[in-house]
Amino acid sequence: MLEGGGALPPLRAIHVSFVGRPVVAGDPRPGKDARWHRIVRTGVVLAATAIRDGRPLERLVRGDATFYVVRGDSARVPRELVARGFRPDSAR
Repeated sequence: MLEGGGALPPLRAIHVSFVGRPVVAGDPRPGKDARWHRIVRTGVVLAATAIRDGRPLERLVRGDATFYVVRGDSARVPRELVARGFRPDSAR
């Protein structure tokens, strides 16, 4: 997509917008505690823009996205982020 292919020119921009209200629930996967582990589902619109013959060509893709999140004080913080001052934090 970024280099083009066949008759399609390379993309110049990709924008993702969140649509509607997110729905938050406990993470149902085995071994996940709903007090710390949550899922967030929301609608998304992806806009991909290319330039063809000097004019913008935009395509929209609509769908749903699911994000798996964990409260900051129970997250495993990678060593390289700890070195930069990040620590587990219940406010994150």
